[in-house]
Amino acid sequence: MRSINRGLLATFLLAGLLCVEATAQTADPERLPEGDAARLDFILARVGESVERYLGGMFSLAFKEVLRAEELKDDLTSKGKSKEYVFDNVVLREQRSKDEQDFYGKALRRLKSIDGKAVKPSKQKDVLDKCGTPGSSYADPLTFLLPKYRARLVFAYEGEEMLRGRKTYRLGYLPREQSKPGARHEGGCIYAWGVSKGTLWVDAENFDVLQTASRLVEAFEFESPRLFSAGFA
Repeated sequence: MRSINRGLLATFLLAGLLCVEATAQTADPERLPEGDAARLDFILARVGESVERYLGGMFSLAFKEVLRAEELKDDLTSKGKSKEYVFDNVVLREQRSKDEQDFYGKALRRLKSIDGKAVKPSKQKDVLDKCGTPGSSYADPLTFLLPKYRARLVFAYEGEEMLRGRKTYRLGYLPREQSKPGARHEGGCIYAWGVSKGTLWVDAENFDVLQTASRLVEAFEFESPRLFSAGFA
């Protein structure tokens, strides 16, 4: 049996959210309602508006994605040198249904290099299909904050916090319906998943999402082959 006690931390620095207007002077943060429940509803409503602007600005824009994969020991310290992947990306708007508001962002990626070495187009599929090659970090990370999808999660207001010199509101969230931890073996890889708790930091001035993070709620055990490469769904 192997025990998963690694915190899965996926951080997205999303400081470039698009705003409708720009002002010459910094505006004072809006006054929040009294009570955590009222504050939470107010913040989520404003965040939803900000995310809609952000997603609208992302579609059809090209960007570079840099991912670093690192193997960790049981104590969460590095087991060796990390590997750097560089991708070229473009995000397209895809419809889930005929409802115009039922959409998501789909990232199309092309692997440019690994540890600074160019990857030939003919080798793209072979490299991307290997165990351990990271998936897209974009993965439409903010759609869950749109009003249409927020009901899938339980949010909590966790207070105020300074983040890189900016005053923020910290929100926590958990899946409303929690599936049991599990694992599957596929093509020489083992994929494991568990219940994750998320945190997001919202700019107190403009309600942009500055950072998100998630980690496993608790360790769990699963059976695995003697030799494998680990991946996480």
